[in-house]
Amino acid sequence: MQRDPRYDILFEPVRIGPVTAKNRFFQVPHCNGMGYAMPEAHAAMRAAKAEGGWAVISTEECEIHPTGDISPYVEARLWDDSDIPALALLCEAFTEDASRPSPELLRLHPRLAPIKAAVFPLVNKDGMPEISARLHGELARRFRRLGFIEHDVRASIGKRYARMDEAGCPFCFTIDGQTVQDQTVTVRDRDSGQQERIALDQVTAYLADRLGA
Repeated sequence: MQRDPRYDILFEPVRIGPVTAKNRFFQVPHCNGMGYAMPEAHAAMRAAKAEGGWAVISTEECEIHPTGDISPYVEARLWDDSDIPALALLCEAFTEDASRPSPELLRLHPRLAPIKAAVFPLVNKDGMPEISARLHGELARRFRRLGFIEHDVRASIGKRYARMDEAGCPFCFTIDGQTVQDQTVTVRDRDSGQQERIALDQVTAYLADRLGA
């Protein structure tokens, strides 16, 4: 359907202070009951709005001192340094990189990412699922207090990588045919998309070093 020319102005860029919004759709501030209590859901909701085409996504009212507490209602909060990680999720939320097959990724610091790593068999056969299941169990036990370790055998490896990029998972470990031969795995970095091989028995130490654990 052809757009009425009267509305063309809504789709023109507009400068707001130091930034230029890609259009004039402005999502006004509003509270959603997630705030500091559910920061991942809060970031995901705002990201869904951005994906829908809104150029400007506002957050919500933010308490800056305990005297502003409005319990039992939940909103953004910045009482002290402990509240920074939740707000960082919004500040570092979904990034677009058009050069990648899957352009959307959540660039969270590994310590903030709810999913710390993912373990995949390249294909669901030839001994790869068994090795990936063992590695997943080892990592899940070691890092269970820090966050989740994903294990997924569904769809193509590219689609699995894309899902983890969108979820903010910083590292993916892939078990492939070479793993069966020489006990090495592929490590994929979320931010760069680059891959390297490391020894299977060094995966736990590799992840611990990058998580500061």
